[in-house]
Amino acid sequence: MSGANPAKPLPHRVRRPSQFSLVRSLLHEHRTSYAVTCLAVLLASALSCAWVELGLAMGARDGSPDLRTMTHYERGSSIGLYSMGAVVCEIAGGACILVTLLLVLSSVGFLIEARRREYAMMRLSGASPRRIRLMALVEFAVPCGLADLLGCLLGLPLVGTLGIAVARAMDINDNAFAPRLRFGGKAVTFCLVLLACVIGVWFAAHRISSVSPLSALTQETKESKSVGIVRVVAAVLVAVLAVCFCVAPFLGMDTSIRTSLLTVFALVALYLFAPVCLPPLASLLGRVAQLCSRGSGLLARQRAGKQTRSTVAIGLPVILVVFIVMAFTMMSQSGSKEGLMTQFQPMRADVIVQTASRIPAGKIGDALRNQKDDIASSVIYHSEDWAGFDDHPVTVTTASASDVRTAGSNAPKFVKGSLSALGPHKVAVNTERLAPSGDYHLGQNVTFYGKADHAYKAKIVAVIEAPKGLGSNAAMDFFALEGGFDNHGVRDDGRFAPIKLRDGISAGTFATRVAQRMGLAEARHADKTNSSGAMILTKPEYIDYFVKDRLSQQHGLAIVIVGGAALAAIFLIQSCAIVITERRGENRRLRQLGVSHGSVVVAAIWESVLDVLSASVLAAVGLAIIFAELAVQYAREGISPWGVPIPLGTFFGMVVIILAVAVLTSVLCTLRDSTSAEG
Repeated sequence: MSGANPAKPLPHRVRRPSQFSLVRSLLHEHRTSYAVTCLAVLLASALSCAWVELGLAMGARDGSPDLRTMTHYERGSSIGLYSMGAVVCEIAGGACILVTLLLVLSSVGFLIEARRREYAMMRLSGASPRRIRLMALVEFAVPCGLADLLGCLLGLPLVGTLGIAVARAMDINDNAFAPRLRFGGKAVTFCLVLLACVIGVWFAAHRISSVSPLSALTQETKESKSVGIVRVVAAVLVAVLAVCFCVAPFLGMDTSIRTSLLTVFALVALYLFAPVCLPPLASLLGRVAQLCSRGSGLLARQRAGKQTRSTVAIGLPVILVVFIVMAFTMMSQSGSKEGLMTQFQPMRADVIVQTASRIPAGKIGDALRNQKDDIASSVIYHSEDWAGFDDHPVTVTTASASDVRTAGSNAPKFVKGSLSALGPHKVAVNTERLAPSGDYHLGQNVTFYGKADHAYKAKIVAVIEAPKGLGSNAAMDFFALEGGFDNHGVRDDGRFAPIKLRDGISAGTFATRVAQRMGLAEARHADKTNSSGAMILTKPEYIDYFVKDRLSQQHGLAIVIVGGAALAAIFLIQSCAIVITERRGENRRLRQLGVSHGSVVVAAIWESVLDVLSASVLAAVGLAIIFAELAVQYAREGISPWGVPIPLGTFFGMVVIILAVAVLTSVLCTLRDSTSAEG
């Protein structure tokens, strides 16, 4: 027994780390990137959820007074304004959710690609591809899902603030508006954002785990990614389809629908083209940076031109938000301007006289009688707002029978019935108000409600077409003879007189003489200096004033622009912070090689500037397609294509703000990483 070999100790069994410990170590190692990503998801979810909830609250008129306590006109106006506000909120909410989904997909994919070497080492240690995918799903989906849930809950306080802003912009004078708690908008927003996160994680992790570990380790770690042929082909096809929508007539398709589809196609094309176009654009613009600051500029140019994933991660938020906000602004303004310009075609009046209700009724008539030798035809209209069928606001316009008979093309055209059929309690209805598109029919007895629900009953005895080319002042939902309709409307819109001059008479000189006869010299100016309550303008002056005045009342656009800029700032800060954080090791090696701390900071600034500018250029290309479509649409309507509104001030303002945010984020994150590295 003494000669027997002593018992050998059992080999120590290596304990494999659990999946939970691996995830925890990754979370700790990259805690800054996770924190920034979760914060961005939280803020984006809160903003998107707030818009969706506000749209539902606007549609339900939460907290507003009972409709039964309002007058008929107030009831109809309130319903119309709330419906319009709901549409604005739904559009803003849809845009926020769309941008959030696309950017969450991009951000999560970028972060997983940055873990390529770590996942490859796990594969070499025995981890299966399925375990890698599951670990990535837990690593990203759980924190982002919790941030998404918290953001949806925190979106509730924003609903009230946004509701006040929208109510003021839409002229909703209702201090009792108080959105109530709902779960529909929160549930939709939470599920969509979480689904985007899960899909982005799964596909990115599947792409990494499908590659052999040695291939993943030997590939470049500079985030370079070859753009697949499928992506290029798909981008080209979508771009061609967008161009076809721009130039083809597509008979039978509404122009607004065609323009909206074109915007979607252009947005998808930009999303697909971003990895292809952004690095070359950044490299081209980097020549300027290289000339301005040689070493730092060259480093920034190399990074922006070769590191495709970081360039796309920073540039994609800029492209999406700038394009969506600007395209929506251009479509809204151009659609309104096109509609306004169409109202003045053809305009057969040389001079327009418009007075407020406080100007005496006979003042226009006296001035025109003194100039009757210069006048070929004229008519004086008087309009008031009433509540008609189902409390819908309508405009009732009156004029004298003698003026209508001699007004020619500036008088309403009787389609059914005649002028002689009109009289007390007898009116004519506009063809656009007839059933089935409208609420009225010939022979119908209508009760109109004015001030304090003052009721006036009238019978529809004729059908008219409003005179062409006089704008909304000649909308004429209903037409009656002067003295044949009650004058207790809710609001007196004043008087409106289109005047056709004889040949050889100068419109400007005539308008000046009429203003002098009326004792209203200020009326020749259509600006803030005119406080006379009247306007006496020539045809070009009146059209220019009318279009600018209506476009300036589109306050809802400001809300969309501010919301888009806020969303861009959220994801831009996230992308810049993640890119710089993930580049911490590279910056440390540069400092070890002798590169100064200031040069690293300047290079980070230049890289952010190049990424933002290249993305802005690509967004401008997409906006040029939208401009071309709107120009073609204008040409078909007989309007000059150069009349398409181009909000350059908004575009450059957003680009400057985004540049400032990107530069500030780059400086702060680079300084923080340098301080932590030195410590």
